[in-house]
Amino acid sequence: MVGRFGRRRRQDAEGAHPAGPPGLDGPVVVGEAPELAPAPQHRAAAWEAAGKAAGACLVVTGPAGVGKTQFAAALALDLWQDGLDLLIWADGGDPTEVVEVYAETARLLGLPGAPPGNPRAAAEVLPKWLAVTHRRWLLVLDGVGDPADVTPWLPRSHGAAGRVVITTRGEDTAPPADDRLLLRLGPFTEEEATAYLRERLTEAGPGELHEPAAAAELAHALDRSPAALALAAAHLIEERRGLREYLALLRGTGPGPLPGQDEAGRATAAATLLALRAVERADRTGFALPLARFAAHLAPQGHPSELWATTSLSEHLHARTGRRDALVRKLRPVLSPRRIADTRYLLRAYGLVGLDEVPGPREVRTQAAVNAVVRATVPEEESAELVRLAADVLDEAWDVWAGDEDRHPLFRAALRANARTVAAHGGPRLWTPEAHPCLELVGHSLLEDCLPAEAVEESEGHLRRATAYLGERHPQALAARAVLAAAYESAGRAAEALETLRGLPEEQARLHGPDAPEVWAARYALGRICCALERGEEAVRHLTEAAGRATTLFGADHPDTLAARHTLALAHRVSGRPRLAIRLCQEVVTDKERLLGADHPDTLAARHDLALLHHAAGLTGQGVRLIEQVLAHAARVLGPDDTVTLIALASACGLHRAAGDVRRALRYGERSLAGLERVVGPGHPLTAVPRSELAFARHASGEREEALRLREQVLAQYERGLGPDHPDTLTARHELACSHSGEGRHEEALRLHERVLADRGRTLGPAHPDTLLSRCEVAAAHHAAGRVEEAVRLAGPLLAAQERLLEADHPDTARTRRLLDTWRTAG
Repeated sequence: MVGRFGRRRRQDAEGAHPAGPPGLDGPVVVGEAPELAPAPQHRAAAWEAAGKAAGACLVVTGPAGVGKTQFAAALALDLWQDGLDLLIWADGGDPTEVVEVYAETARLLGLPGAPPGNPRAAAEVLPKWLAVTHRRWLLVLDGVGDPADVTPWLPRSHGAAGRVVITTRGEDTAPPADDRLLLRLGPFTEEEATAYLRERLTEAGPGELHEPAAAAELAHALDRSPAALALAAAHLIEERRGLREYLALLRGTGPGPLPGQDEAGRATAAATLLALRAVERADRTGFALPLARFAAHLAPQGHPSELWATTSLSEHLHARTGRRDALVRKLRPVLSPRRIADTRYLLRAYGLVGLDEVPGPREVRTQAAVNAVVRATVPEEESAELVRLAADVLDEAWDVWAGDEDRHPLFRAALRANARTVAAHGGPRLWTPEAHPCLELVGHSLLEDCLPAEAVEESEGHLRRATAYLGERHPQALAARAVLAAAYESAGRAAEALETLRGLPEEQARLHGPDAPEVWAARYALGRICCALERGEEAVRHLTEAAGRATTLFGADHPDTLAARHTLALAHRVSGRPRLAIRLCQEVVTDKERLLGADHPDTLAARHDLALLHHAAGLTGQGVRLIEQVLAHAARVLGPDDTVTLIALASACGLHRAAGDVRRALRYGERSLAGLERVVGPGHPLTAVPRSELAFARHASGEREEALRLREQVLAQYERGLGPDHPDTLTARHELACSHSGEGRHEEALRLHERVLADRGRTLGPAHPDTLLSRCEVAAAHHAAGRVEEAVRLAGPLLAAQERLLEADHPDTARTRRLLDTWRTAG
């Protein structure tokens, strides 16, 4: 991209545009636009339509092989050379890539409000910026299935400076829009077809290849299809063959292996078959045909050239050629990489692949129409082998290169797109007798790249396919359930994660035996989710078993064992036993300090939770001391903008407020909220934590209206992201009720507290500490409304239940006892 988009026909006048974002100090290109093919044709009618689409959305439609992508690339280059400031190119057929390209653009530009650790939130910032900037920009979404699918990702306004180009085979089914123009691209005109052949053939030599009358005849025979003409021209140039001789070969070629094609499709099929035969004749290694078939199973939008250097591909080629080629077999360790590269250039020479001049994630490109013909020529007995080869190559490439942070930021996105293509071509051949590891690549990697919503969609599909092909109790179907549960958990959909995990440990035990690591992993995940949903006793049961099993399987000092013990401590707090939780968590902190060091993030996380557990047990002073230590370590080791530091600030806000230091609480809460909004985005679930703590501090400082506003925001955020019945949502509604009570709106507070009590009783059970707490709040609301006898009537049985169900000296029990004594004395 840099070489292709490096020169300008005109330089921008100094100060011609208002200042852009911090990252836009010069022209920026994001994504991988393809190289322009030789002898590009002007296509006057299309260019005229593009001229009318300035400041609008141009939807370019047409069948495969008519040059939609090339037209968009030519337009991009023309605008770039005319002074474009920003070019964004994404594979519009892959919604995940759109998110990743947008997020990368936002990162490069340094757009305000684009959090670095949240690709989707960063991506959502870009269309808003494009709608208002005065910079000149072009957005190309290539290969979109249905333009309506990408409408949410388009800027609402383009202004005079912006353009959007969408290429698609289908019609534009998006809602009508004033700024949406449709361009139907078809085959070349007769003049364009003959001009293309003339330019291509005369560029390749002194003109002896070009015969005007025969060129017109060939253009007609190929239905003026740009894809077919490109294949024919490459063939003529490489073979130094006359036009009439090629015409004779073409007429002797059948319609191709794909039935039901239109004229242009049949022409492309015939030209592809001739190219394959020519390549096979010219090939001296025996690699060409297997490599052409391999490339045809990958995404036509392109793949990295590193895939051609994998051991899997090399072994396949030697298996195909080594039996008959003693020289190759003898010298293959030295010659294979060079021969593979030479063969790749041979395929490019005949038009079967394209190679970008600048290496990148989409360096090697193909055409969908050509790929379909090549795949159809594969003998049935070799088809499954080729599909699995492509999957092997991608799996190996992921293991070797995907974790390399120095690689192109969209390298992983390109591998994912190719994995999806291979999975679509492979169908059942990649599922039987065992599911290929490549099939899990997309879902796992989306989770690793912080794209939970996309991971959920991918993992749901993977589980459906695993169940259909293998059965719901197959080991790989059970593994797919575990991955889907992790995706749900990452996306904040804990209730769905819990349902997905129900019964999984028992099924894994029946399959693998009770001591298998799969059983431990399922049990630990189930306990962790139950803890998040505040199902305390259930969480304690699962986590106690998981911690014991981890000690047996991995050893007492293994990170997984420490993680299970840490979560078990939190589960005891949820169950109303904060002092037991403190003891267990302190043991975990001691072990982590011994094994990892005092400054390790895992140690800091455990010490952070230990501080909160002290507060839950009514030991707020000790909690303040501990959280200040965590803050000092986190700021020094991780930095002030790390999420661990910012969450610790939110916790410090709550602890200092509870200890009576409201001014410091306000300062910490404001810093935490501002930092998290900057780092993860204002709508991220993490921002609800400091927003809630800041509401408490505002209320304590007398800013009750502001506290009420913050609590309404928190409740709306949780209802939208977690659903109405999630424990965090119920807690937010409980806190909002407390704000109404503080404002003297006692009946509104009572209504909300009674709703929370009913919801907690239904979702958490009558014995849950939070349900008991809501019973106390309902009694207090009655007292505040002047109904003292009703308050006393409700508080008496509540105190007996808390004394029976909660740990001795639990703060909630002490509070109820204190309130009841006060009400009785005053009553």
